[in-house]
Amino acid sequence: MQSPDEVIHSSNGRLSEVVSATQLDAGFGLVTVLDRADFDKVVLPAMIVKRDGRQVTFDASRIEHAISQCFAALGRTPDTAIPELTMRVVNVLAAQRWPVTAEIVQDVVELTFQGAAEFAAARAYIAHQSQQKRTVPASRVRRRAGADTP
Repeated sequence: MQSPDEVIHSSNGRLSEVVSATQLDAGFGLVTVLDRADFDKVVLPAMIVKRDGRQVTFDASRIEHAISQCFAALGRTPDTAIPELTMRVVNVLAAQRWPVTAEIVQDVVELTFQGAAEFAAARAYIAHQSQQKRTVPASRVRRRAGADTP
């Protein structure tokens, strides 16, 4: 009898071998999944790159506020609690191996909404963020482009 820590691994539809539960067949070979102890190694991003190129301190409460504002604009509460949606976004951002930008945060929020079946919220958020991109002041765009003069 197998221990609870083992699972049957099937490659090509036949039972082939027993592997640790911390491994999965992702279609291109075995992939090790993080053990629970490895979660302590996940670190939140320290900085975020804004649309105008400035780097500011990462603040998860700003993401939570944006999610709250999105649902307030829709006049309803989400099926998944706002703090839970925020945590999902932050977890994805914490796993990033590259600098976190405002655009990456936007993409992750959109995907999180879709993953939670909050499609109306995703559409509203996309529309709002698209409008935000168009309203970046010209001075901020010049700064992003590296122009020295106003």
